[in-house]
Amino acid sequence: LASDAHMNTNAFIRLFSRQMGMGPQEYFTVKRIDKACVMLHSSAAGIKEIAEATGFCDRNHFTRVFRRLRGIPPAAFRNRTY
Repeated sequence: LASDAHMNTNAFIRLFSRQMGMGPQEYFTVKRIDKACVMLHSSAAGIKEIAEATGFCDRNHFTRVFRRLRGIPPAAFRNRTY
């Protein structure tokens, strides 16, 4: 991204972090989890398939990251009613 913006990597990360409130890696992780939330509510796909579709290496890693960001595991999130 820094290269595409014709910026030094550190300068890009500083600017991105200042504007978005988090670094690029965390931002994209949050976006992947956001997509997973939509998939958990709108599809019958299994958690393993959702983990793969959102770019996580396996279900366990996906579940750890999901729980860190949402406070509950993906299965519990799927079963919540709104």
